[in-house]
Amino acid sequence: MNQKPKSPGRRMDYLIKKSDTEKYIDKVLGNPGVSDSKDIKTLLEAANSKAKDNPKLAEKIFKEVLGMDPNNARVHHNLGVFYYRLRRYEEASREFKEAMDIYLNDADAHNDRGVFFSITNRFKEAEKEFKEAIRLNPEHIRAHNNLGILYHNLKKYDEGDKEFRKIIEMVPKNVIIRHNFGILLYGAGRYKEAEREFKEAISMCLEKADAHYDRGVLLSISDKYGEAEKEFKEAIRLNPYLADAHHSLGILLENRKSYGEAERKFKEAIRLNPEHIQSHNNLGILFYNLKRYDEAEREFKKAISINPWLAEPHHNLGLLLENLKRYDEAERESKEALEINPEFRGVQKMRMINLSPTWIDHNFEVNVGGLL
Repeated sequence: MNQKPKSPGRRMDYLIKKSDTEKYIDKVLGNPGVSDSKDIKTLLEAANSKAKDNPKLAEKIFKEVLGMDPNNARVHHNLGVFYYRLRRYEEASREFKEAMDIYLNDADAHNDRGVFFSITNRFKEAEKEFKEAIRLNPEHIRAHNNLGILYHNLKKYDEGDKEFRKIIEMVPKNVIIRHNFGILLYGAGRYKEAEREFKEAISMCLEKADAHYDRGVLLSISDKYGEAEKEFKEAIRLNPYLADAHHSLGILLENRKSYGEAERKFKEAIRLNPEHIQSHNNLGILFYNLKRYDEAEREFKKAISINPWLAEPHHNLGLLLENLKRYDEAERESKEALEINPEFRGVQKMRMINLSPTWIDHNFEVNVGGLL
């Protein structure tokens, strides 16, 4: 969910606090003899706090801490999360392995590793990690949710159903869980039950903009496009920063052949969230259909750079390259899509008959360590 930026006053307070932290970091890192557990803990907290706004400093701190205590599983794990968020997946995998070899055994760590394995299509390992997180903490909401998402993506709908029902027993008023359960039920073809869950989610929304957006999703998947468009527009009026609403409205406008308006909506979603992968992929499809091939290629490649383990952008780029007679490149992308998702096998066999790019619409999201 996108929110308005914090006020300048709150931002200034935050900067003052960060300045104090930086002084402490400089003091500790400047003393090579420091190695007690209190300083290591403080530095680890500092590295995590710096991860987003100053990743170079954060990485330096992580490595300095590992120099103090190379067998600290928690530091290796946190460094793995840090690399994961920077999409440096090989380095993330190495650090997670180090942590596991040393044996970091708590529920949050298993959940985080499960997310990493899910994103990198190591589904059996992901399932094992989520289940271990739940064994250690049966009320670990994120692990149950992420396991439900994994089952949805693997089309194991009955098992996903069980996971979401377990969470609903624990937190019946969690809007994200009810929304995700609705998506799973819709994928399973249980449309009336899906509608009920979406309505539950809508009734719980504290933000009116979110309620209108969820109502738009429900109307959209029920093929009530005119009503859905009104809901997405109302969500945007109430919260212009809601990237998902701009993206979903863009899809409806593209389907209505309002190409200029659709392009503006996809671009606005990307402006608000530069890593909104659905918008990059779907803007690429819009450009493809308008024969603006250079721009389409750029958008598909951007989507791939955000998440190289998502099959749809590889598939779409393969179709584009084939249309441009760049056959070797096209074959590589098509094979990549097929390796990621074998369900594209039938699509690829039919390509010469029906060159149809694949949209990404309402997708689940999983987040490392993020509270629902």
